[in-house]
Amino acid sequence: MDIILCPNAEEASLRAAALITNAVRARPATVLGLATGSTPLRLYQALIQACRDGLD
Repeated sequence: MDIILCPNAEEASLRAAALITNAVRARPATVLGLATGSTPLRLYQALIQACRDGLD
């Protein structure tokens, strides 16, 4: 497992979204266990945008 340091939450969210979308593209049957609460909201917004842009 790699540790990736980001300068702020926005960058961390976008980086995480990119990692997730790349994993799903590489293996469409990927199963995700996602957290609840307000902390990951920006990540989820980025994933929604990726889907709208044609991830699926």
